Amino acid sequence: MSVMYLLTADRNLWQTAKQHVKGNRLSLKKMRLFGNTEAGYTLFCCAKDILYGTEHLTVGDLSDANIVPPKLYGVICNAMTIRRYGLDAINERKEKETCGK
Repeated sequence: MSVMYLLTADRNLWQTAKQHVKGNRLSLKKMRLFGNTEAGYTLFCCAKDILYGTEHLTVGDLSDANIVPPKLYGVICNAMTIRRYGLDAINERKEKETCGK
């Protein structure tokens, strides 16, 4: 779910990625990005890191606002939360934010 969350966070990225979804399977190894933004490329690299255990993004990259702007960092943090705790963790946070307003 965390990989799908990342891939759907950018419209152009998802247009390319959805062609690589077959049933319940997703393969990014042969996926090639064309016409995507830097944000799309960053999300793609993060998705590959989660899916395949690669290390395209480093802690240094994530801490550099010139490489990963704050909004994009938030998306990546949500993906990591989903990966660690499941989708319910994000839903619970949204419920708490809504109740607090």
